[in-house]
Amino acid sequence: MFKFLNQFKICLLDYQYWLHFGLLNIKIKYRNSAIGPFWNTISQTILILAISFGYASYLVKDDLVNYIYYVSISLITWQFVANCINESTLILENKKNLILENDLIDKIFIYEILLTNIIIYLHGLFLILVIGIIANVQVNIYFLLSLFGFFLILINLIFLMNLIMILSVIFTDIKKIVENLLVIAFFSTPIIWKEELLNSKFNFLLNFNPCYHLLNIFRQPLLNKIDKQYFISLIISFLITIIIIIFSYYVDRKYKKYVRLYL
Repeated sequence: MFKFLNQFKICLLDYQYWLHFGLLNIKIKYRNSAIGPFWNTISQTILILAISFGYASYLVKDDLVNYIYYVSISLITWQFVANCINESTLILENKKNLILENDLIDKIFIYEILLTNIIIYLHGLFLILVIGIIANVQVNIYFLLSLFGFFLILINLIFLMNLIMILSVIFTDIKKIVENLLVIAFFSTPIIWKEELLNSKFNFLLNFNPCYHLLNIFRQPLLNKIDKQYFISLIISFLITIIIIIFSYYVDRKYKKYVRLYL
């Protein structure tokens, strides 16, 4: 386990590689665009307003502005997470030549993908900030807790991406499985709907949704809402992190040696 974790540490410290290629990915992706990643912000704005006014506004007529703020946090963060997970299914396939020709630790590509998506995500955070100002959200000490929540999301993403990255090479069906699981997770997690809308008889089911808890520990502080459920989600998020690290270690240990053969 120590050797496994140490690989992530080595790759993290080798920031010159993933920083260079992470920034290069942004330049290549938006090289012919006048406003670059801000196109994502425009698309997110249209999507958030369409959902708020066209899909669920009748459920929150008395608190529409705060609902838009809620959806913006949830949707933009979910898109960041979903993009990282989807791209992890193609990491080793896209980096095949580098892996076969060089003695690189494949974990370094995870940080490259994360950095690229974090840069895009930061443009979405600007939108969240603007909507938060319109909604008169108070900036307080709770906001620092959201940073910790985001950090915990990143830790989970790193090890989950490693798990998916390896399995995607060994089992080609993993890509489609991940895509479908993300769709299920999106609609079963309070992202465009609030947990209060769920029938009290089924509310307990959210406790079995890891996406809900990880999103909760990031979103609740930004909503100035630190309650009992926040601390429950915090504890469960720690347990989820431990479980994902263990599973990632197991997959890495069992299948990593076959990766080059399948590439």
